Amino acid sequence: MFRVHPSLIRIVVLVLSWMGCYPVLRGMAQSKAAGSQEDSSLVLILIFLGVLAVCLRLILFQYSQLRLRNQRIQELESESTSLQTQINQRSDVEADLRLREFQMREQAQQLEHEALHDDLTDLPNRALFMDRLQRSLVRMRQYHEHHFAVLFLDLDRFKVINDSLGHVMGDRLLVEISERLKSCLREIDTVARWGVDEFVILVDPLSHHREIIAVTEKILSSLRQPMNLGGQEVFVTSSIGITLSHPNYQTPEDLLRDADTAMYRAKDQGKDCYEIFNREMHIETLGILQLETDLRRAVENLSAASVQKHEFVLHYQPIISLKTQRIEGFEALVRWQHPTRGLLSPALFINLAEERGLISSISHATLKQACQQLKIWKLLFPQQQPLSMNINLSTREFSQPALVATLDQILRETDLNPNDIKLEITENLIMSETAAVQETLSQLRARGFPLCVDDFGTGYSSLSYLDRFPVSILKIDRSFINRMGNNGENTYTIRAIITLARSLNMDVVAEGVEKLEQLIQLKMLQCEKVQGYFYSKPVDAKAATQLLREDQDVPLGERKLAES
Repeated sequence: MFRVHPSLIRIVVLVLSWMGCYPVLRGMAQSKAAGSQEDSSLVLILIFLGVLAVCLRLILFQYSQLRLRNQRIQELESESTSLQTQINQRSDVEADLRLREFQMREQAQQLEHEALHDDLTDLPNRALFMDRLQRSLVRMRQYHEHHFAVLFLDLDRFKVINDSLGHVMGDRLLVEISERLKSCLREIDTVARWGVDEFVILVDPLSHHREIIAVTEKILSSLRQPMNLGGQEVFVTSSIGITLSHPNYQTPEDLLRDADTAMYRAKDQGKDCYEIFNREMHIETLGILQLETDLRRAVENLSAASVQKHEFVLHYQPIISLKTQRIEGFEALVRWQHPTRGLLSPALFINLAEERGLISSISHATLKQACQQLKIWKLLFPQQQPLSMNINLSTREFSQPALVATLDQILRETDLNPNDIKLEITENLIMSETAAVQETLSQLRARGFPLCVDDFGTGYSSLSYLDRFPVSILKIDRSFINRMGNNGENTYTIRAIITLARSLNMDVVAEGVEKLEQLIQLKMLQCEKVQGYFYSKPVDAKAATQLLREDQDVPLGERKLAES
């Protein structure tokens, strides 16, 4: 047996104490207290157990550390996975945001394009054109040598093509015209669709104003070429007005206004041509503007209680029966007693009144005035029967829904019959296919108003409408009367019209008779009624009343023949 060194025992005690082996320590203490002989084997066992305990403690410690480490690794891996997921999600969100931003930018660009371009032709619209024209004006003010031009183009007869071939073909025609216009211009120029059949062009810059003539002639020539629309060959022409840049122009509207004025002058010159705006046109335009202002004032005065303020007056031209040589009626012709310009012919203001929507007010006043005058004559000359009044109606008047109601009201107020009023209309109007015109014709037919076709033979001259509508009178246009020779030349058309009217049981009136020779030939052709300067020019109500009074004694026709 060997003796264990006390130091070793103390180490074992410390280890066992650290390991928590309190029972073993107590046993060792008791053994020592009893003074028993330490058994070396027991000590060895205790040492072994102490070492084993240390190892177990270390193993448990390492195990716990390993678990903590693995747990931490898992947590880190989880955090890493979560972070990667967040990164991926953020990348997806960023990619989605970039895609949405791109799509929104594309949509914004598309919306901006649609807002500034025509849907049909994809040409710039008014807003974009006005912006570019404004920029050209700014450049002209900055650089005095900078020149440009504005063209206002209107298609001739587009409405006829559109109505006859249909709107689909009309749209295809507009697209084709747009392409041709672009082919005649440079990339830096601008062509825009302005209206249904109107285009405006900005040619900027110009080295010299003469260049615009070549451009305009190129456009006219291009549009004259036939266009094939689905097998249908169509020919189109245009009228173009040109405004050249000038320091006096302050706004885009001024340039377009003058180009539009020049375009209408081109139409007046026969269409399929161009006109350059000049000062004379400007003066004429100002005159029209002033006339329009005066016309509106005159229309407003129609509502005044005082008749003296009314500026529209009627003159009356007698219609003579060649059978009795007496006055059978009058044609009422409106005149404008202008405050400063005197008595104006309807040729100077009727078209303007129609364009500005003023014709209805004028028509209502003149209709009422004519019927009131006829009532007065019927009371003054009861033996002068039948006595009627011819009143002209324009296309715009005839299309008004209130026309029939207005006539009914006036007849009630004047105690006249529909047969006393003969309504003069043109061939073009009576052949109109519009629903409003057809409805008005039907209502007039039902009420018994005689219809008189004015200037017969100068319009479409389709005879089918004479059967379809209750036409009572044909008026031979003065142009046929003027072409008659002294020996009966150029009377074939007049003879045909008279024969046609007689076969359809209609009256015939030859207007514009100025010479005795014309009257003699018309009588030989068996024309029934005439009017013209040979008998009397249009006169006011007082003079017309005197004509009727004299007609009671000696027929007007006989007196004029005697004077000739």
